[in-house]
Amino acid sequence: MERNGWMGVCCEPNMVFVVCNQFPLIAIRYNNSRTGTKHIDDILGKYKAAWKIKGMIAQDGLLVDFWRPKQDDSAPAMDISWSAWASAYMNSWNSAQVKELFPSQSLGSFTRLSPTCINPNTAPIASATRSLVASEGLDPCDPQTHQQALEKLSKESQPPVIPFTKHAFGYVAQWLSELGEEETLNGPLNYADQNLHPTWEQGGLYYPCHDQSSNK
Repeated sequence: MERNGWMGVCCEPNMVFVVCNQFPLIAIRYNNSRTGTKHIDDILGKYKAAWKIKGMIAQDGLLVDFWRPKQDDSAPAMDISWSAWASAYMNSWNSAQVKELFPSQSLGSFTRLSPTCINPNTAPIASATRSLVASEGLDPCDPQTHQQALEKLSKESQPPVIPFTKHAFGYVAQWLSELGEEETLNGPLNYADQNLHPTWEQGGLYYPCHDQSSNK
């Protein structure tokens, strides 16, 4: 971390991911608890100061995906996935900021399919929903807003789909759980139980592979 100006450690060549660096930060705190040291206090201060200069948070509240040391630039978030995953772990040491960002990060990220079911939106739908909320004041979770977002997207040219897909559903569920957003969390969990065909296996619920990335 020190070699990269306290921005974090590269877990891939020339790529410092915000989410990946939550794990060593938590590990340092664990080690401090075990050894009675306080190294993490100094490290977190330098880490937060470095990212304050470079900019970890975009205008929409999402965290940048990663920073490239050689180019000294950051890649904006492509969807909610890594912001949710990073925030779930960052909540352990930076809870006030994580909770402050939740309303803007979650805006447009969910559609209420029924009174008990909520489904995370894909990145294009979330972006279109945010646009509709800003321009027309629509309810971001309303199914009708979701339909209007789909219609809006159908009239626009879309960028090519990136072949690498993230485990957005799981990341979002973990994020909601860690932040104590129980009412919202129950929506995705109910959706999974009703639509992803879980079965009991070795004392727990097993959800089989589901290749469809979003609800149509």
